[in-house]
Amino acid sequence: MIELFVHFIFIFISSIFLVYAIWYKGKRRLIFGILFLVVFGFYFSSIIKSHYENSLIEAEYVGKYDLKNYNSRRSCVLELFLDNSYKIYDGIKEYETGNWEYDEDGDHSFIKFTNGGELGLNQYEFEK
Repeated sequence: MIELFVHFIFIFISSIFLVYAIWYKGKRRLIFGILFLVVFGFYFSSIIKSHYENSLIEAEYVGKYDLKNYNSRRSCVLELFLDNSYKIYDGIKEYETGNWEYDEDGDHSFIKFTNGGELGLNQYEFEK
């Protein structure tokens, strides 16, 4: 919720500077234009940086996991791919495919699947 508020503040402030840059003439236009570029540039670069950091963290989770108890099967493999897709198979048959995403909730970070599951819990529990 706080992150959404911060996005709103940056967009609101940069919009005000843009409107003033369009409205005024002369030096004021230049000043408000520069302020718009600085605020919006900082906002845009922080979004790019955040996305880049998330993709680095996601890359750490990519790989194969031996699932302990996937739907009462003994030896299933969960494979996470860089394109945020996954598949679960046992060497012969593919049981599940979908997408995954990295998420953070305060101090807790986790991998969520499109079906609502979470890596490390219930049927997605794995051996380290």
